[in-house]
Amino acid sequence: LDIGANIGEITLLAAKRVGINGRVYAFEPMDNIANKLTQHIELNHFTQVEVHRCALGNELNNQMPIYSSCGQQVKDKNEGLGSLYRKDNQEQPIQYVELTTMDIWVTQQPDIHKIDLIKIDIEGAELACLQGAKETLKKFKPKIIIEIQDFSAERAGYKATDIIDLLSELGYEFFRIEKAGKLIPITRADLLDFQNVLCIHHEDTNKIR
Repeated sequence: LDIGANIGEITLLAAKRVGINGRVYAFEPMDNIANKLTQHIELNHFTQVEVHRCALGNELNNQMPIYSSCGQQVKDKNEGLGSLYRKDNQEQPIQYVELTTMDIWVTQQPDIHKIDLIKIDIEGAELACLQGAKETLKKFKPKIIIEIQDFSAERAGYKATDIIDLLSELGYEFFRIEKAGKLIPITRADLLDFQNVLCIHHEDTNKIR
């Protein structure tokens, strides 16, 4: 599950990894970005990828406003970013999207019998996504790669350590992903202002040694 797929950098890598017998589910609610994501999937002739134009959080809302990247100034090749949280009360939505929870979405997919990996990078909505995914995480115990940063967490009204606390309660251990894929074991006390974190359930037989 690639949550916050943007134009597909991780989605395409995952599609190559799982092959034609695997499946990648890419979530990108912003229409202009999802259109490019779909185009990139088609250009690569990947039939093992599904694009879902919805956001994942901790509630249901058919008309959820989405804003411009949680107030960040973004200049990158990924066409900008969207966030469910705005920088101030004056900011206007750039689009309205469907919001559901991972738990509800998964129960609607009868063909899903296991989930190996979930990547989450959704500009402040990471905690809400996890709150709406607890049953899925308990059932499948997937590896998780998640962006954790102070800026977007503060905009969304929580602390970055809240993500670690929630996943710790579900039995996860944590590794900061550094340059060249180096993994550093961390606790909540080791969080930096920004990092990507690999989360592995303590029952995972493929744990990092």
